[in-house]
Amino acid sequence: MFDREGLEIAGEAGDVDEAVAMAEAERPDVVLVAVELPGGGLEATRRIAALAPGVRIVVLTSGPSGEELVDAVLAGAAGYLGRDVDTQRLPTVIN
Repeated sequence: MFDREGLEIAGEAGDVDEAVAMAEAERPDVVLVAVELPGGGLEATRRIAALAPGVRIVVLTSGPSGEELVDAVLAGAAGYLGRDVDTQRLPTVIN
């Protein structure tokens, strides 16, 4: 799906430290961060935003809430999506 839209997946992280290190090293255009990431997706968002300010961060959540949305934006997220987003539209949404 991503290849079709000309997007390349740079990597997949298993926890906050790995996500932050990968984002800092790779400097991708967009990082998708799951709220449920071990160590805390919002913590990863804060740290990535601080270390790589040009990277757009989109937070994915399984249970969207208004409070979590505010926390994500305050942490540095450029977008916030429920995991139920149409996978066919995801590349367009994050691009």
